[in-house]
Amino acid sequence: MKNYCIYCGAELQNKNSDTCQKCLADKTISPRAYYDTNGSPSKSDNRVSVKPGDGIPGKTFAYIGIICAVASIIILPIVFGPLAIFFGYVSITKGERDMGWIAILLGIVLASISFMIAFLLAISTYQ
Repeated sequence: MKNYCIYCGAELQNKNSDTCQKCLADKTISPRAYYDTNGSPSKSDNRVSVKPGDGIPGKTFAYIGIICAVASIIILPIVFGPLAIFFGYVSITKGERDMGWIAILLGIVLASISFMIAFLLAISTYQ
């Protein structure tokens, strides 16, 4: 029975190993870390069955990141800019590369524009 890592999808060579050889994910971190090809729990370590694609898809995180980036130009760029970058990064790690980079770049650019506008308004009011 073949086991696969849900973090990177690599086939696990050694069932008794505590980590995935490709991404170094630790089995002890999450009880949902490994599944077998039947979709049933692994009998050797009583792990919960998880199939690839379970959980929140990367595109959802990318959309949340883009929304945070747009919000950063209107309110609290110090909060929403980094949130956009974070959600973009999570999206990339979940396989949605293009949308994740868009969220990251928009977070950086729009938060920077918001800071520049605030700076220019502050300068203009004190002159």
